[in-house]
Amino acid sequence: MTVGMDLRAVFEEGLIYKKEVLDIPADYYTGMMALASNNAMALAVTAAYPTPETIGPLFAKAQREALGLSVTAAFPTKGNINILLAKAEANMLAIANRSSEKDDERVKQRMLSTPAPSKPAEASKPTEVKEEKKEEKVSEEDAAAGLGALFG
Repeated sequence: MTVGMDLRAVFEEGLIYKKEVLDIPADYYTGMMALASNNAMALAVTAAYPTPETIGPLFAKAQREALGLSVTAAFPTKGNINILLAKAEANMLAIANRSSEKDDERVKQRMLSTPAPSKPAEASKPTEVKEEKKEEKVSEEDAAAGLGALFG
């Protein structure tokens, strides 16, 4: 059994409010409060306003920005040395691929060890995958050129 009131209209200070105006969904205010809470958190983190709730996201944001700055400035740290080495190797391979002298064995070895991009193989049709591999044969130099263009 449900007990309640079914309002059809309300009269207040000379104004009549109909049922359409008075009908508010049950989750309307909870949704508005959640949105306000999310917006307040975003504003506090953007403004770098330290509170017990924002200190964690503020430290995470500071760490991401510091890592990005150290990589951009090429300032080696324990946290970014792998990123810097990968970036340096990609730049080296791009320059080596564009240069006319590719006789250095170390550079050749690096260019050959660079994996070529490949499509995922379908498990149900292994014969078609083999045919596609034959048609899409990409030389190692072309693969290195693509990598160089990506980072170059």
